[in-house]
Amino acid sequence: MTKKPGEKLKIGEVKAAIISFILESKDTVNEPNIRKHLKTVFEIQHQGTINTHLHKLAELKCIESVTPNRKRRSNFWDITKLEHLKNIRREFPDIKINTYEKSIMIIFKERGYSLDRIGNLIFYIELFLSVSLFNAFLDNDYYELITKSRRIYLREEGLGKVRSIEYHLTNFTKLYEEANPGFKFKDEIAIDSKNKSKEDFVKGFEDKYHGITDEMIKELEEAYTAEKELSTELDKKTTEMYVDHFLNHDTFKGIESPDEYRFLIDLKKARGKAFSVWGEEDPTMINFDRLHELIYLQELKVYSEIIKKYKQPSMCNYSAYIKQHREPSLSRFVRQISMN
Repeated sequence: MTKKPGEKLKIGEVKAAIISFILESKDTVNEPNIRKHLKTVFEIQHQGTINTHLHKLAELKCIESVTPNRKRRSNFWDITKLEHLKNIRREFPDIKINTYEKSIMIIFKERGYSLDRIGNLIFYIELFLSVSLFNAFLDNDYYELITKSRRIYLREEGLGKVRSIEYHLTNFTKLYEEANPGFKFKDEIAIDSKNKSKEDFVKGFEDKYHGITDEMIKELEEAYTAEKELSTELDKKTTEMYVDHFLNHDTFKGIESPDEYRFLIDLKKARGKAFSVWGEEDPTMINFDRLHELIYLQELKVYSEIIKKYKQPSMCNYSAYIKQHREPSLSRFVRQISMN
């Protein structure tokens, strides 16, 4: 916003404008362009004053001086590290750093994520929408948050299935010990249904524990079914849990945006539609892999609307990207999803 004649600048306003200008740029920014920007916005053009602001920001480690490999006399400035973002958050809390592509891509780079994966594209949109989620990822790695979320899920929403697994495995051990006097299980039975059919799962027990009866097999099958459902839900639910937590935290703090609220409503509708389609396709409702897939596809349509509105991330902004590159598969995929 351009300063009105005679209007006094607020403390830190110029420095905040410099940071925003650098964050808006995909590349490093040279001082002449920064001076030009400040002249347009604040009518500030004194080089010494601007240099003072730049070097103060560098001292605060909000920006850094970059010397590009080019024969130019101008100094270049950039924001490239998590440390810069953390310091900006501390010194300039009014700057919505989560809404800048450069900020999100710094997190991606430092945390080892890539937009080549659709799952990370969804993660990008969530960071863009939620200040609280973005702040959490400034301080934590994804796996740290997902581990905490899994623990919460297992002792709350997933507790019923955990107890069901324990119940049927306990019944199995009792039946086996009663049928084999003198035999005692030394440790609790570990169960893992991942990448195993029910038949292979049961056969593994039959190979290890001889003389398993049909009654015992029934208990194992019940434990397998509960564990399979829990395993299928765990990845999806725990992600939903920490995302919902931080989106709700935005509401409690009064920093929720209209798009963030609409996003939550649209996601709920998308999941409802997925359940409806799943019920029509599979009246028995036992194919949880298909349910997971349907929810994923419906949610992608919601994310694609945010991408179209804000044109972020730029690699998914087809019209901008195609000017310089052949259409990327991810951009094409998102475009197709949004058209369906």
